[in-house]
This record gives sequence, structure tokens and C-alpha cells, in this order.
Amino acid sequence: MKDLLNSIDKLEKLEIYFKSATESISTTTPQEKLMFNILGSFAQFEREINAERTRMSMMKRFLEGKHNTTAMLGYDFSGKGKDSKLVINEKEAEIVKYIFNTYLKEEIGLKSIAKRLNERIQKIYYQE
Repeated sequence: MKDLLNSIDKLEKLEIYFKSATESISTTTPQEKLMFNILGSFAQFEREINAERTRMSMMKRFLEGKHNTTAMLGYDFSGKGKDSKLVINEKEAEIVKYIFNTYLKEEIGLKSIAKRLNERIQKIYYQE
């Protein structure tokens, strides 16, 4: 809501007013500004409610012994429920090692490493 109001404020200082092309929303008159602020408040409320529901759902899954994420690159989950553990995925672990070793040895950035990985994948899967 704060960002929305700051943006509208900056625009109004430049004598630019918001007017939606698809809905009857505008900031031209005091009444329209009021409705715009009310709609913005409802949008913020909805985001906060969704965040609260997500946290509650994640906590429930955690208490049931379930995972809230997928396994990161280089690992898999073994089993299900409370007995599930992270285990190394040897094929993916090679990629992780390559990333770390390249970064440490050559001191290049992540974009360059990603480019190299993509080139290697192209050679492996699309050899002509």
C-alpha cells in the first residue's frame, strides 16, 4: 500500500493521474482517490491473508513430517513422511562440484558459469 501511494503521489506531482483502461478506477477526483485507496487496502489485506494461510499450511506440513520444498540440486529425498532424508544424487552432485570448482579456480561470475553449463548441455544432448 505504501509503494502504491508513493507512486501515485510522485505521478500527481508531475500532474499525471492514474486511470485504468480496463476497470473504472482513477485518481482524478477525491472520490476516485478514496475508492483507489480502499481497493489498494483490500489488495494488501488479501496478500497478508494469503501469506498467513501459507505459513499455517507449511507449519502443518512440517508437524506432519512432510517437506515444504523440493530437494536442492545435488540431492533427492529418500522415502516419505517423517522417515524421509536428503540423499546425494551423484549425477547432479557432479554439476554442483563443477559450479563450485569453476567459481573458486577461475573466479568467474554465475552468469559465465551458467553459460558454460548450457554450452556443455548443448554438446551432450544436441551433438550433430
